[in-house]
Amino acid sequence: METTDGSEHSTGPADMPLSDVTDNLEEDGYGGQFRAVDGGDLQCLTCRERFPASSQSADRVSRLEGASDPADQLVVVPLVCPACGAAGSWISSYGPEATAEDTDVLLALDREPEEGSTGLSTDDGNPNPDDPSPGVR
Repeated sequence: METTDGSEHSTGPADMPLSDVTDNLEEDGYGGQFRAVDGGDLQCLTCRERFPASSQSADRVSRLEGASDPADQLVVVPLVCPACGAAGSWISSYGPEATAEDTDVLLALDREPEEGSTGLSTDDGNPNPDDPSPGVR
């Protein structure tokens, strides 16, 4: 991935700060926010509508780990609200720090990453590439 200064930047875990990921998404039009709620649903924070996470395509997931503490595990998922059309991101912990709501959403998201892409199911040593939630047990 090319950064704003023209240099190449890896997008593997812990290689990119959260602020860079969210800034890039905002530049692409994803300025809104979503949150996980009970029942595997997401809530748009623009219109406050709830919708099932399973209705969302999550093919462009960024997985991050803390630079000083790899246990700080986050995912950033760009989404579009089916009710109002707001584009934004959902930021969630995964692994042992994930809430029950976050875990339900992670398991429910529809993921079909592009061939050769990195993400939750392929870039973290997870032996099961069909499991969308490594570390979430």
